[in-house]
Amino acid sequence: MTLALELSPEESARLEAASRFHGTDPATYAKQLVTEHLTLGERFRALSNEEWDRLVEETPPAHSGTAIPEELLRREYLYGDRL
Repeated sequence: MTLALELSPEESARLEAASRFHGTDPATYAKQLVTEHLTLGERFRALSNEEWDRLVEETPPAHSGTAIPEELLRREYLYGDRL
């Protein structure tokens, strides 16, 4: 599949800088990001509700003081599971 993306000048500059940092060209780096994201999503979708809840409980908050309602962190909310 060929994919064309319209990036703003800022997004383009960030992609170019990140790809240079990782020692590759922008197209290869963008493909790597998409592939990693899709793989990560598949891993999370494979988790049971109990595994998801345990992962959320074990993961430290990204920012202390950030209050996210617990129901928004539940797997069924994020992935639309119907129990």
